[in-house]
Amino acid sequence: MRNNCAFTVSTIAAALALTVAAPGVATTPSQRPARPAPTGAAPVALTGRVAGVSDLRPSDIEVHVNPTSATAARVQPGVALASWRVPAGSIVTRQGSYEVHLAATSVPRANISPEGLVNFEVIARDPHGSRYGVTMSSARLVRDAAGAPRWTQPLAATSTTAGRAGLSTWPTLPTLPRAAVAPRPVVADVSALHSGAVPSSKFARRSCSPGDVGAGDVYGTTKTVWATIGTSYPINGDQSWMTHQIGSRTDFSSSFGIGTQIGDGRFYETGSRSVDKGAGFVWAKRPYMRSYRVSVTYRKVAQYFDRCPGNGLGPYDVYWTPITLSGGHIQHRQGLSRPHWKNCRRESAGIFSRYLSNGKSYEQGEGVKIFGLISVNLSSTRAYNAEAKLNYVLSRAAYMCGNNADPAHAGKVMESRTRLR
Repeated sequence: MRNNCAFTVSTIAAALALTVAAPGVATTPSQRPARPAPTGAAPVALTGRVAGVSDLRPSDIEVHVNPTSATAARVQPGVALASWRVPAGSIVTRQGSYEVHLAATSVPRANISPEGLVNFEVIARDPHGSRYGVTMSSARLVRDAAGAPRWTQPLAATSTTAGRAGLSTWPTLPTLPRAAVAPRPVVADVSALHSGAVPSSKFARRSCSPGDVGAGDVYGTTKTVWATIGTSYPINGDQSWMTHQIGSRTDFSSSFGIGTQIGDGRFYETGSRSVDKGAGFVWAKRPYMRSYRVSVTYRKVAQYFDRCPGNGLGPYDVYWTPITLSGGHIQHRQGLSRPHWKNCRRESAGIFSRYLSNGKSYEQGEGVKIFGLISVNLSSTRAYNAEAKLNYVLSRAAYMCGNNADPAHAGKVMESRTRLR
């Protein structure tokens, strides 16, 4: 089990060149024995599939809980942070899928944010060759109506915070509303396995002196980029605006994609991470189509696993991960076109607000504008709630139309004078 510690790498100038090593001498995947966890032994925190594999074994999957976003934001460039490895016996596999059965109280307190957010990383190795892949996702610890800790989606709506309920080392966690849907484990698929050198176990060490076996994750520079978290489509002089406030600290509103350079040297989206709300903002009312963007700070991380910086091999992979919303808010009007959505409902003149938390989230496949840094844009997702909502002023009766559900529950909503068919 890895300790949560930090150390400075003396050869960081070479380490943070951050060029992924070309395939070299492949290391042997860890063959630590892993017994399947008994069904029901602990709640499922994470589940997913590994692309192209039909006979996955527990020993082919390695799961880590990475440091919180607050810790990742504070660490100085050139410092390596260890994460906590989920016990091998917590992993169950069936054909090409896996499940992580994890008791909430087993996760180290330092790896849980005050709001219950936990950042997972899954490393999958090909049972039959020199390939591996990664995916990352946030999951959230909450309490159900009875006060018991449960795993659920990171953007799930919560209500008031609950007490410690006699658990002296346990954080105060938000509570799921009684009317909420049952908690669901996060799905984290490994969408591809990449050829090349395959790392052995991701255990970090305190140093890379002779005879030691790895530096773990070395944190590098930061970069702030724009990400789209909403779009509005008013017509005929009607106005729209978006609210993105922070009155509550119990709910998260946004997740952003993670880009990883792996295998052939290109960046791929390998999951996402949720961040807190940052600064609150309310856009001014305007009578035209536009998207709403927030600034997101990303951090570069080099994964050395069993290698040491400066030994000529370089990291196995490099990824850029979101760590915080940094406070910028803009609108963007270029490149928008009016959609043709058919989930329409008639509305009288007045104000329409899309805010219900039990509907679809806003999703934008290339919402994170990071192409200039990694040659690919990443996805953005924003939940709706009373503090993250989209508003329209309707000067006369009109139709509101949703892209993937009725307008009260859809991820995106537009105004229309006629009901589209």
